[in-house]
This record gives sequence, C-alpha cells and structure tokens, in this order.
Amino acid sequence: MKPGDGVYIPVSAPHWVKVEDEVSVSMSFTFYSPQVHRRARLYKMNDMLRSRGIKPTAVGQSTFRDAAKYAAISAFVACKRLFGFE
Repeated sequence: MKPGDGVYIPVSAPHWVKVEDEVSVSMSFTFYSPQVHRRARLYKMNDMLRSRGIKPTAVGQSTFRDAAKYAAISAFVACKRLFGFE
C-alpha cells in the first residue's frame, strides 16, 4: 500500500495495522446494514446459548436454525425494552 490508499474491512473482521518507522493516521466509518445487525444478534444468541452449556451451530451453517435463533433473540430484546431492562 502507499499513502492515500484505503482498505475495506468488514465490521466483524478482526484486523491489525502495523507501521514501521512512519506515522500513520487511521479513520473508521462504520456502516451497519440490516445484514450486519442480524449477524451481530445471531453471534449474541450463540454466546448466550454457550454460556448455558449449549453448543449452537455456527452462524451461517443452517438457514432454519439462524432464523429460529434470530426470532428468539429479537423477542428477548423486545421484552427487555418493553419491561425497561435495557
């Protein structure tokens, strides 16, 4: 890369910037599409299931299971908001 170049890194992708002896300035503009928001909720649901000793399927492995998990986490979030727990 050269000065002025940019790179696209998806929101959920880990990354690391290493600069030798040069000064570097980094700026991020984050855009959350509905797909990114949905995927984040699915990761959260998998985390909640794992914390209860359940081994969920990976996000993207099963359309049916992803839909069920998304419906469950969305209902959970809606209930939290409705009863003032958020």
